[in-house]
Amino acid sequence: MRLAQFGEESLRAIEDEGITNQNMGFRFGDGSTVADIVSRAIPIIFFFAGSVLMTYLIYGGIQLMTAGGDERKVEAAKGKVTDAFIGFVIVFTAFLVVQAFGIIFHLPQFGQIFGR
Repeated sequence: MRLAQFGEESLRAIEDEGITNQNMGFRFGDGSTVADIVSRAIPIIFFFAGSVLMTYLIYGGIQLMTAGGDERKVEAAKGKVTDAFIGFVIVFTAFLVVQAFGIIFHLPQFGQIFGR
C-alpha cells in the first residue's frame, strides 16, 4: 500500500511540475534532440549509400564490358556487380527496418524521414 501511495504522489508531483514525455530527454543548444539529429542524418546516409552502390555497379559493368574475354577480368567484374547487388539488398533491408522501427515504436519523425 505504501508503494502505491508513493507512486501516486510522484505522479502528482510530475504533473504539477509540467514534466511530460515531450520535454524530457537531452536537448542540444538549438533545442533539437538526438531523435531530431538522427532523423536528419538517415536520409543523407541512405542517399550516400545508394550513390556509392550505383557507382560501384556502373564501375563493375564497365569493367565487364571492357574485359575483352579475359576470364580473370570477367570474374572480377562479375564479383563487383554481385557485391553491388548484395549491398543494395542490405541498404533496402535497412530502410525497411528503419520504417518498421518507426511504426512499431510510434515514432512520427521516422515516418517523415522519407516524405511520408
